Amino acid sequence: MRKLCPVLVGMVLALSGCAESYRVYVNGYAKVAEQIPSNARIYVAIDPDSSNPLFDNEIKVKLVKLLADRGYQPIDDPKNEYRMTFNFRIGSHVEEDVEFVSGGYSMVGRHRAFAAGGYYAPYYRTEWDLMMQLKLYKGETVVWVGETVTSKYYADKRKAVDYLVVAALEYFGKDTGSKQLLTINEKDPRIIDVGAYAR
Repeated sequence: MRKLCPVLVGMVLALSGCAESYRVYVNGYAKVAEQIPSNARIYVAIDPDSSNPLFDNEIKVKLVKLLADRGYQPIDDPKNEYRMTFNFRIGSHVEEDVEFVSGGYSMVGRHRAFAAGGYYAPYYRTEWDLMMQLKLYKGETVVWVGETVTSKYYADKRKAVDYLVVAALEYFGKDTGSKQLLTINEKDPRIIDVGAYAR
């Protein structure tokens, strides 16, 4: 019994050391002739009709932080040459999967098959799609759009939004040409910087 203790301790430490990560899909669309100056003054605007202006202000703070880290000047002045808007939303879809049910007997049917004394049965789960769209305007012209989406079995928007903004700004001002996939770990310094896991 004593010999097992170090093994169990090691397993517990290994499991506790596992960091959560998000898979974020990114699409960037850019006006080809438009180059965003590295020190551009950008006004990050909040929708005045927002259903949750407090949450939107949290997003704005994160965007301002990340833009400043990249050398831009996110100055709170609507007269700036550039203006950024954002839209966060949540959707859902149903995923079908199968799980092994042990023991018992069942006739082989369309949805069930014997497997070592049990069978595989279908089940359904809800997957939450957390999405963000950023738009950058020069005057009244849209010069860049960044779209990000991640899916989870739970809808924690305050947690997911950090990954969405970090992923979007990885391609700020760029045209991705196709959908890109980023896997971002919770220990990523960019995530810590925007306050997601500052403990």
